[in-house]
Amino acid sequence: MTTRLTGPVFACVVVCSATCEPSEGPRIRQQDRAATTALPAGQTLALAPRALWWRANREGPYLVSPRFGPTAGRLLASGRVGRGLFLVERDQRPRALDSEYRGPARFGLRGTVCLSEGALGHRVVLALTEGVRRSARPGECEPPPGDGDLGRILYEDGSRRVIHNAMRGTIVIDDTGRGPVVVEERTPWSVRVSQNGRRVAYVVGSLGAPTLYVHDDDHGRRRLGRGAYPVWFPDGRTLIFAVPGPLVRRGGHSTVHASELHAWDAVAGNAWALTNTADLAEMQPAVAPDGGAVAFSDWRYGGLYIVPVTRRQQP
Repeated sequence: MTTRLTGPVFACVVVCSATCEPSEGPRIRQQDRAATTALPAGQTLALAPRALWWRANREGPYLVSPRFGPTAGRLLASGRVGRGLFLVERDQRPRALDSEYRGPARFGLRGTVCLSEGALGHRVVLALTEGVRRSARPGECEPPPGDGDLGRILYEDGSRRVIHNAMRGTIVIDDTGRGPVVVEERTPWSVRVSQNGRRVAYVVGSLGAPTLYVHDDDHGRRRLGRGAYPVWFPDGRTLIFAVPGPLVRRGGHSTVHASELHAWDAVAGNAWALTNTADLAEMQPAVAPDGGAVAFSDWRYGGLYIVPVTRRQQP
């Protein structure tokens, strides 16, 4: 069911993210078996065997919220409960870039972090609401979409805008000629838009009971079931997400102790497991721009892993 807006809406953006602090734990054991379950007929997206998984912080800081730069070999991550900003490069220890960074999910700190690479090497831009930019020259990263009168613009082209209004708890699609339409009004979080802007994935409910939804032009809103932290594969039709277990109390706070990654095909409507681990809690997946790797944070022990994609969804 959709609702049309008839008046202006004022936005205040607060992005939902993890506040769980991983606990100490042993290094994982290497496994030679594949880390995927059997794939449905016609599906080709899978992850490499466990022996090929690379842990970026085996002897470094706890890392959460990975996000890739322009290439699969370099990404950004936050430290414990979003404190600190780190650069992760293949076969190198994570390097601290900003110890004062508190993450865009914190109240009063809105903005984005992006990674730019060029002939002179990499630079990091930390853009805050007050216009502060650190560690880079202005203009080296493309600016994120701005705020419109309906809220934070997540996607925009010549005919469509996808807008998340965190204060009102809505997702709005504003199409030329049709006007703004509310597609969700139950305080969604972890809102992700596919590359062509036609599909929107989001989560409703608390982290203890998260329900994953997808809205697209062909099918409207579809309920996928339990899931959190969705991210679209570059093909625009395959969704990767975490399926966390129940929250447990550890160290005075609630956290996820078990979780697996799953994939879902928006065209075929099939879902399947990408991981099958008993010693990790895979959360907050990220996909490399070329689709060649998936990164995730282990919320049980704080590891950050980069995993090659061995099979891909055919276009």
